Amino acid sequence: MSDIADHLPIVNNAQDKTTNLHIPKHVTKTYRDFNDCAIASFTTEISTTCWDNIVVSDDASTSYRNFISTFSMYHKYFPVITKRVKTYQKCA
Repeated sequence: MSDIADHLPIVNNAQDKTTNLHIPKHVTKTYRDFNDCAIASFTTEISTTCWDNIVVSDDASTSYRNFISTFSMYHKYFPVITKRVKTYQKCA
């Protein structure tokens, strides 16, 4: 039997001169912006909100639903922000 055949694996390890280049890569960042102005506005609104429909209810499920509905102002002052950010990745 001979090792010379057309079905043996062939490996080519070629070095490219672009190995030190940086390739731009985009990443999506999702966050909430908790700036001082938004925190102050949220604090003011939450302190002036009537919580009676949550505290008075005897049913835990109803209280929870009312709380989630009332507390939805959180999304008004701290919305989810999604940005596409360019980063650079070194070629290997």
